Amino acid sequence: MKCKDCMFWEAPKESDDLQIGYCDKATQIWNATEWRDVNGETTLVEIDPTFLMYVQDESDYYAGLRTKPDFFCAHYEEEKDE
Repeated sequence: MKCKDCMFWEAPKESDDLQIGYCDKATQIWNATEWRDVNGETTLVEIDPTFLMYVQDESDYYAGLRTKPDFFCAHYEEEKDE
């Protein structure tokens, strides 16, 4: 159940000295929420409750979850052979 064997993990390039990859399971918050009027107030609400974790930076330009190959995650799904 390590990132290096997970279908959601994008492995780092060999030239990456730290060997830190990206997790595609972590959703950018602005792709999973929207502003709605709730009882007269503008409120941020989920548009898909199946998303379980989000990433966000203060600029709202880009955010991503980066992990090392041996990171353990409860959202692990085995990579499928093609």
